Amino acid sequence: SFDIETTTTDDAAFIYLWQFCENGDFIYGRYIEEFVDYLDEFAELNELNENKKAVIFVHNLSYEWQFIKHYFTIEKAFFMDSHDVLYFETPQYIFKCTYHLTNLSLRNWAKSINDIPVLKTSLEYKKIRYPWTPLTVEELEYAKNDVLIIYYGIKEKLKNDTLYSLPLTATGYVRRNFRNSCKNDKEWAEFYRSQQMDAKRYMLYRAAFFGGQVFLNPIFYNKIIRGVHSFDKASDYPYQLVAKEYPKDRGCYISDLDMFDFLTIIERGDLWVAKITFTNFKLNKYSYPFIQKYKCLHIENGRFESGRVISADMLQIVLTSIDFNSASLFYSFNILKIHEIIVHKKKGLLPKVFRNLCLKNYANKTKYKNDSEHIIEYKASKSDNNSAYGMTVTDMLRDAFELNEDLTVTVTRSSSLSVDEIQTKLDKFYKNKNNFLPYSIGVFCVAHARADLVEPIAEMKMDFVYCDTDCVKCFEDYSEYFTKINKNIYNYLSTLYSEEDFAPKDIKGVRHCIGAWECESP
Repeated sequence: SFDIETTTTDDAAFIYLWQFCENGDFIYGRYIEEFVDYLDEFAELNELNENKKAVIFVHNLSYEWQFIKHYFTIEKAFFMDSHDVLYFETPQYIFKCTYHLTNLSLRNWAKSINDIPVLKTSLEYKKIRYPWTPLTVEELEYAKNDVLIIYYGIKEKLKNDTLYSLPLTATGYVRRNFRNSCKNDKEWAEFYRSQQMDAKRYMLYRAAFFGGQVFLNPIFYNKIIRGVHSFDKASDYPYQLVAKEYPKDRGCYISDLDMFDFLTIIERGDLWVAKITFTNFKLNKYSYPFIQKYKCLHIENGRFESGRVISADMLQIVLTSIDFNSASLFYSFNILKIHEIIVHKKKGLLPKVFRNLCLKNYANKTKYKNDSEHIIEYKASKSDNNSAYGMTVTDMLRDAFELNEDLTVTVTRSSSLSVDEIQTKLDKFYKNKNNFLPYSIGVFCVAHARADLVEPIAEMKMDFVYCDTDCVKCFEDYSEYFTKINKNIYNYLSTLYSEEDFAPKDIKGVRHCIGAWECESP
């Protein structure tokens, strides 16, 4: 494990100490050149080469990367974004990021590790230190702690993994678990094949995707608000994955659909994704502006509030059938044209193997709920619980990051690719046996979640104050309203699963129904 301590002045940042842990032994130095020399000696002593590399773990590697990249011959690097490096390789070493692996700060990671000899020390970061500045024992012990936490943390993780099988990210654990269970399931295999997309389907689906809703009612701008009731939906995205219907066929692609056929599709209750041009698009009085400006492909004479569409003479956007229904709660409009649409006549619950894994993750989270002695474990299990959703919205065609000779990064956005380039990448994606998740799941999962959020907002009208993805705040007490919704959720889930599965108990023996609205009174 490796870490650096740095000083930042008005015009520069530099390393004044590096620390390294090799199999439990602590080594440190003041100049980065010393570290490079040390690694050269280590590589020679252990006969490291292209086929035998040592793995060095670094917490938040993106930071260290900026300071050390010019001291190594970089053969390969993997970037999550232009300044976010997951790992990089040299001829003898592989540097990997442990922050991405854990999603925890070093201190919180230390709390979750058993039998770790870490001292309680602190460091004054604002103090200017140079490589020649004398350091106290306490300062060196602080630096030692950082690499020891990484060392013992990785050592604990290697009880269940090897250096080869260790995931690169925290989500990787969940993804691996789902992949291993789903790839041998016949129902899942058939479902996955049914969802494979060509370029035109993928482009329409990608345009339809957007995330959660965050909005403050404009009438409360710059005002102090007291006495607000808050209602939060428990494990919202996992609930959508185990309770809602999703496309179960490839979908029929139609261009220039006439209005009569579109109305037939709506009446039939099919799931669909469509590119639509609206005219006379207007928000109803005292309503919630559901449509976000940045998602619109074209707008004429638009009026906006906090990035939301209030009205437009003409508006073009790609919507799922779920979002179309949500928008219809708040806007009046005419439909000028359905440019292209994918219609899924077959729909249903996700395959059982996937839903059961989601419920298992929810149960693991719930058992730590309200347990003050396992706060870190609760946060980790909560992250795992939400990772199932995170997997489904991972774009099949990722942006490409090319490392230049000067070690800057050139980004090629997948959104800039031609139709032929997209099709080539999709063909490659489906040939990779490690890939097993249809993109359609994530697109409809968030659409379902938005629908569950805006339904109570429509009910609240002027009482609505604020919303954030799975939470809604209001002035009046809508506990009775949400109690009815929770009863419907409970009764519906009872037809699908056992109570132990969808409403597991916490440490105090209290059951928590997935997807239920929880009240927080003012």
